[in-house]
Amino acid sequence: MVLVTQGTIERATEKRIVPALDALKDTDVLVIVTTSGNNTAELRQRFPQKNLIIDYSTPFSGRDA
Repeated sequence: MVLVTQGTIERATEKRIVPALDALKDTDVLVIVTTSGNNTAELRQRFPQKNLIIDYSTPFSGRDA
């Protein structure tokens, strides 16, 4: 599994997210992408592969405190 996240300062998805998706699409690697709301819908359309999960955000605090 690979997690790729988009920062809130650098908003250009073409710099980090798109290269990662291009490299890992159609592989046996599960890729989770968080966009911080930058081009989420467009990226989902552009990269419909089954091993890619593209979402606005992902809750990272899954543990009970």
